[in-house]
Amino acid sequence: ISYIDLGEFRGPSPDPDSRPNIKLAVFDKNWELIEDVFVTEFDENSSLHAGRPSVILHDGILYVSYDIENIDTKTHEEAKDWQCEVTEFEVVGE
Repeated sequence: ISYIDLGEFRGPSPDPDSRPNIKLAVFDKNWELIEDVFVTEFDENSSLHAGRPSVILHDGILYVSYDIENIDTKTHEEAKDWQCEVTEFEVVGE
């Protein structure tokens, strides 16, 4: 499952200096968590903002796609200059 992680800044009014990151969680057949990893690692000093993740598995490669955009680190205004990114993960084992 790919998802947006807001870190410690969850709630109705997240810290404007926080940066959403994309994470990937892997579960077994019984929904026991196997691994939970960051796909992006933007911090409060970054001008990048991540969103809208999705996944697809093809020929043993798991592709995590998401968009990123720039934000003004002082005003927190979005540039609305979204670009698609894809990160690949090799699937090993069962």
